[in-house]
Amino acid sequence: MSLAPVRRIFTALSVSLIHGVFMLFLSTLWLGIGFSIGLEEQLFKVSATLKRVFTNDAGARKKLADKYCFVDVSGNIITRDRGDGTGNDVVTDRQTLSAFLEVLARHHGEFKFLLCDVLLNEPGAGDSALASQFYMMTDYVTPYYLENGTPRLPGLNIPAENMGFAGYDVSHGLEASDKLLKYQLYYNGLLKSMPQAVYEALSPNGAEVERRYGLLWINGRPHFNTIIFDLLMRPAEPQRGRDGVVISSLNYISTLLKVNEQLFFDSTFKDKIIVLGNYKTDLHETVYGQLPGPLILANIYEDISQDKHRITTWWIVTMIIAFSGLSYLVFYFSAHRRLKHAIIRNSWGRKMLRFLSISMAIWGISLFSFFIFDVHADIIVMIIYMSLVRLIIRKWPSIEAYLKLPPTIVNNTNNA
Repeated sequence: MSLAPVRRIFTALSVSLIHGVFMLFLSTLWLGIGFSIGLEEQLFKVSATLKRVFTNDAGARKKLADKYCFVDVSGNIITRDRGDGTGNDVVTDRQTLSAFLEVLARHHGEFKFLLCDVLLNEPGAGDSALASQFYMMTDYVTPYYLENGTPRLPGLNIPAENMGFAGYDVSHGLEASDKLLKYQLYYNGLLKSMPQAVYEALSPNGAEVERRYGLLWINGRPHFNTIIFDLLMRPAEPQRGRDGVVISSLNYISTLLKVNEQLFFDSTFKDKIIVLGNYKTDLHETVYGQLPGPLILANIYEDISQDKHRITTWWIVTMIIAFSGLSYLVFYFSAHRRLKHAIIRNSWGRKMLRFLSISMAIWGISLFSFFIFDVHADIIVMIIYMSLVRLIIRKWPSIEAYLKLPPTIVNNTNNA
C-alpha cells in the first residue's frame, strides 16, 4: 500500500494549520495598528448593525442603561478671558460642579463610581472647594490629555490613581475617514485610559495588569489592548422613534437635589455609575456617527467590563480552525475550481469570483467571531493577504510543488 496519499493529506493539513495560525497572528497584529482602510470601517458598522438587529433585546438594553446615570454639564459652561490678550478659556462652572460633588461626597459609598469627563486642567475660581470635594471621595476618575507630548493634568492635586488618559487616535490610512474606530485601553501601551481606570477600580478582586507582547495580561489572562467598541448605549432620539439613554442636565439635577436630597439621590444615583460630562458640544466622529465623549467612554467601559476584550482559548481554537479551513479550501480543495471553470469561462470572471468568495468567507469568519465571542476581527487586510498569497502560488510553480498542491493548480497557468 502506497503511503503517498497519506503524505499528501498530512502535508495539506499541516500547511493549512500552520497558515491558519499565521492568519490569526496577522489579524491580531493588525487590530493593534492604527492604520485602517475605509471599506473596513463600513464593514464593521454593518456587522454591528446586523448583531443589533438579530440580538435586539429592549429589556437587556434597559437593564444596561439602568446601571448608569448620565449628567450633562453643557449648560454650565462659562467663557473666561485669559487676561494676556491671547483669547478666552472655556471652562465648566466650578461653583455648580462643586455643589454637585459636595452632594456626592456626603453620599460617598452609596453610588458606585463617578466617571468625570470634565477637563479641570485650567485653574478657576472655586478650585479649592472643588479639590476638597474630590479629596473626600475615592471612587472617581478624571481626565487628562497630552499637549505637545506633555501631560496636561488636572490642577487640583488629583491622585494619579484617580486619573485616566482622555485621548485617542482616529483611523488613518487608505480612504480612512479620520473617525474613532480602534481604541487603545493603554494609549501607546503606557497611558491608562479612563475606561480602563474605571475597569481596574471596579474589578471585584482587583486587577493586576501587565503589558506584554502588545497585549494586556489582567490577573494572568491575556486581553486585547486595542478594541473596536460596540455601541451598547446611544442617546435617545424621540423624534426618530429611537430609544436610548436618558441624559439629564446638571442644573435640573441640582434643583431636584435641593428639594429633597435623600429621596432624589436614592432614586437617581444609588448604586449607579455616574457619567458626568458635556453631551452637547464634546462630540466625536465615530464609525457609528457623531457621539458625545462621555457616552463613548461609558460604552467602552461596558465592553471591557463584560470581558469582551479577553482572549479566550475557545476563541483562539475557533479562529485557527476557521482560518485553517479557509486555507485548505484556497490551497487544496480542487472541486470548487472545476465548478468555477465549468460555470465561468472568462479568466477575469474567475478572478472576480475567487476574490468575492474569499472576501465573503473572511467576512463570515469575522461575523461569527463578533456574534459568538464579541471580538471584531480585521477583514480587509486578510482579504488582500489571501488574494496575494493565491497570486504568488500561481506565479511560482516551485512553491506549488513544494506544498504538494493538487494537479489542478500545479503548472496550470489558465486557472484563476
